[in-house]
Amino acid sequence: MSSKPTSRYSSIPSSAYLITFLVFSLLINLAILAVTYFGIIPLILKSNFPDRNSRIMWGIFVGIAFLIFAVTYIIINAHRYWIDHDYIQIINVYRPKKRKTIMFTEIKNIKVRKIPLISGWFDFGTVIFIGYTETGRRKILARFLGIKFPEEVYLELSKYINHEDKEESIKELLL
Repeated sequence: MSSKPTSRYSSIPSSAYLITFLVFSLLINLAILAVTYFGIIPLILKSNFPDRNSRIMWGIFVGIAFLIFAVTYIIINAHRYWIDHDYIQIINVYRPKKRKTIMFTEIKNIKVRKIPLISGWFDFGTVIFIGYTETGRRKILARFLGIKFPEEVYLELSKYINHEDKEESIKELLL
Protein backbone atom coordinates (compact mmCIF):
# COMPACT_ATOMS: atom_id res chain seq x y z
CA MET A 1 0.00 0.00 0.00
CA SER A 2 1.57 3.26 -1.10
CA SER A 3 1.20 6.39 0.91
CA LYS A 4 -0.02 9.43 -0.95
CA PRO A 5 2.35 12.42 -0.62
CA THR A 6 1.06 15.58 0.93
CA SER A 7 -0.56 18.05 -1.39
CA ARG A 8 1.26 21.01 -2.89
CA TYR A 9 -0.78 23.93 -4.15
CA SER A 10 -0.82 27.66 -4.68
CA SER A 11 -3.34 30.26 -3.62
CA ILE A 12 -4.15 33.87 -4.40
CA PRO A 13 -6.34 36.53 -2.78
CA SER A 14 -9.96 36.00 -3.77
CA SER A 15 -11.76 38.26 -6.20
CA ALA A 16 -14.45 39.02 -3.60
CA TYR A 17 -11.76 40.29 -1.21
CA LEU A 18 -10.28 42.51 -3.91
CA ILE A 19 -13.66 43.88 -4.98
CA THR A 20 -14.62 44.56 -1.34
CA PHE A 21 -11.56 46.73 -0.81
CA LEU A 22 -12.02 48.44 -4.19
CA VAL A 23 -15.54 49.36 -3.08
CA PHE A 24 -14.07 50.75 0.17
CA SER A 25 -11.59 52.81 -1.87
CA LEU A 26 -14.43 54.11 -4.05
CA LEU A 27 -16.31 55.17 -0.91
CA ILE A 28 -13.20 57.01 0.30
CA ASN A 29 -12.97 58.70 -3.11
CA LEU A 30 -16.64 59.68 -2.82
CA ALA A 31 -15.95 61.28 0.58
CA ILE A 32 -13.01 63.21 -0.90
CA LEU A 33 -15.26 64.31 -3.79
CA ALA A 34 -17.88 65.59 -1.35
CA VAL A 35 -15.30 67.56 0.63
CA THR A 36 -13.88 68.96 -2.60
CA TYR A 37 -17.21 69.88 -4.16
CA PHE A 38 -18.90 71.35 -1.10
CA GLY A 39 -15.89 72.69 0.79
CA ILE A 40 -13.05 73.67 -1.51
CA ILE A 41 -14.78 74.64 -4.77
CA PRO A 42 -16.83 77.48 -3.18
CA LEU A 43 -13.57 78.95 -1.87
CA ILE A 44 -11.92 78.65 -5.30
CA LEU A 45 -14.85 80.36 -7.04
CA LYS A 46 -14.28 83.42 -4.82
CA SER A 47 -10.58 83.65 -5.81
CA ASN A 48 -9.04 85.90 -8.49
CA PHE A 49 -8.61 83.12 -11.07
CA PRO A 50 -11.51 80.72 -10.46
CA ASP A 51 -11.29 78.85 -13.78
CA ARG A 52 -7.57 78.06 -13.54
CA ASN A 53 -7.71 77.18 -9.83
CA SER A 54 -10.75 74.98 -10.39
CA ARG A 55 -8.97 73.01 -13.13
CA ILE A 56 -5.88 72.56 -10.96
CA MET A 57 -8.00 71.41 -8.03
CA TRP A 58 -9.98 68.89 -10.10
CA GLY A 59 -6.74 67.59 -11.61
CA ILE A 60 -5.37 67.01 -8.11
CA PHE A 61 -8.61 65.28 -7.10
CA VAL A 62 -8.49 62.93 -10.11
CA GLY A 63 -4.84 62.11 -9.34
CA ILE A 64 -5.55 61.32 -5.69
CA ALA A 65 -8.62 59.24 -6.58
CA PHE A 66 -6.64 57.23 -9.11
CA LEU A 67 -3.76 56.67 -6.66
CA ILE A 68 -6.08 55.41 -3.93
CA PHE A 69 -7.76 52.99 -6.32
CA ALA A 70 -4.52 51.80 -7.97
CA VAL A 71 -2.57 51.36 -4.73
CA THR A 72 -5.42 49.34 -3.22
CA TYR A 73 -5.50 47.07 -6.27
CA ILE A 74 -1.73 46.62 -6.39
CA ILE A 75 -1.29 45.90 -2.67
CA ILE A 76 -4.01 43.24 -2.58
CA ASN A 77 -3.30 41.59 -5.93
CA ALA A 78 0.52 41.48 -5.62
CA HIS A 79 0.93 38.30 -3.57
CA ARG A 80 0.78 34.63 -4.49
CA TYR A 81 1.11 31.89 -1.90
CA TRP A 82 2.73 28.49 -2.41
CA ILE A 83 2.17 25.73 0.15
CA ASP A 84 4.66 22.87 -0.16
CA HIS A 85 5.56 19.79 1.88
CA ASP A 86 7.85 21.53 4.37
CA TYR A 87 7.38 25.24 3.88
CA ILE A 88 5.20 28.13 2.77
CA GLN A 89 6.38 30.65 0.20
CA ILE A 90 5.02 34.14 -0.34
CA ILE A 91 5.77 35.40 -3.83
CA ASN A 92 5.37 39.03 -4.82
CA VAL A 93 4.25 39.30 -8.46
CA TYR A 94 6.19 42.51 -8.97
CA ARG A 95 9.41 41.11 -7.45
CA PRO A 96 9.23 37.36 -8.21
CA LYS A 97 12.88 36.57 -7.38
CA LYS A 98 12.50 37.90 -3.86
CA ARG A 99 10.44 35.23 -2.13
CA LYS A 100 9.72 34.83 1.55
CA THR A 101 10.03 31.23 2.70
CA ILE A 102 8.70 30.11 6.07
CA MET A 103 9.37 26.60 7.32
CA PHE A 104 6.53 24.84 9.13
CA THR A 105 8.81 24.35 12.14
CA GLU A 106 9.00 28.14 12.63
CA ILE A 107 5.20 28.52 12.83
CA LYS A 108 3.80 28.13 16.34
CA ASN A 109 0.19 29.22 15.85
CA ILE A 110 -2.30 29.95 13.07
CA LYS A 111 -5.26 32.32 13.25
CA VAL A 112 -8.03 33.24 10.85
CA ARG A 113 -9.30 36.81 10.81
CA LYS A 114 -12.44 37.90 9.03
CA ILE A 115 -14.19 41.16 8.30
CA PRO A 116 -17.54 41.10 10.13
CA LEU A 117 -20.54 40.28 7.90
CA ILE A 118 -18.74 40.72 4.58
CA SER A 119 -16.39 37.75 5.10
CA GLY A 120 -19.35 35.58 6.03
CA TRP A 121 -21.25 36.51 2.88
CA PHE A 122 -18.36 35.96 0.49
CA ASP A 123 -16.43 33.39 2.57
CA PHE A 124 -12.95 34.91 2.59
CA GLY A 125 -10.53 35.72 5.36
CA THR A 126 -6.91 36.33 6.26
CA VAL A 127 -4.81 33.46 7.57
CA ILE A 128 -2.12 34.69 9.99
CA PHE A 129 0.97 32.64 10.86
CA ILE A 130 2.51 33.44 14.25
CA GLY A 131 5.97 32.52 15.51
CA TYR A 132 8.28 33.58 18.31
CA THR A 133 11.49 35.59 18.27
CA GLU A 134 14.64 34.56 20.13
CA THR A 135 13.54 36.68 23.09
CA GLY A 136 10.18 34.87 23.30
CA ARG A 137 7.97 37.63 21.90
CA ARG A 138 5.17 36.79 19.48
CA LYS A 139 5.80 37.75 15.88
CA ILE A 140 3.61 37.60 12.79
CA LEU A 141 5.60 35.60 10.26
CA ALA A 142 3.18 35.88 7.34
CA ARG A 143 -0.35 36.74 6.28
CA PHE A 144 -2.38 35.14 3.54
CA LEU A 145 -4.68 38.04 2.58
CA GLY A 146 -8.21 37.37 1.37
CA ILE A 147 -8.00 33.60 0.98
CA LYS A 148 -11.17 31.93 -0.22
CA PHE A 149 -12.37 29.32 2.30
CA PRO A 150 -9.82 30.15 5.05
CA GLU A 151 -11.15 27.44 7.38
CA GLU A 152 -10.18 24.73 4.91
CA VAL A 153 -6.70 26.23 4.51
CA TYR A 154 -6.43 26.40 8.31
CA LEU A 155 -7.40 22.74 8.71
CA GLU A 156 -5.02 21.69 5.93
CA LEU A 157 -2.07 23.57 7.42
CA SER A 158 -2.78 22.62 11.02
CA LYS A 159 -1.79 19.04 10.11
CA TYR A 160 1.79 20.19 9.59
CA ILE A 161 2.09 22.63 12.48
CA ASN A 162 2.33 21.75 16.16
CA HIS A 163 0.83 24.64 18.03
CA GLU A 164 -0.06 24.66 21.69
CA ASP A 165 -3.85 25.18 21.52
CA LYS A 166 -4.56 23.16 18.38
CA GLU A 167 -7.74 21.39 19.51
CA GLU A 168 -9.26 24.52 21.06
CA SER A 169 -8.53 26.57 17.94
CA ILE A 170 -10.12 24.00 15.64
CA LYS A 171 -13.24 23.74 17.83
CA GLU A 172 -13.53 27.55 17.96
CA LEU A 173 -13.08 27.78 14.21
CA LEU A 174 -15.72 25.17 13.42
CA LEU A 175 -18.40 26.76 15.67
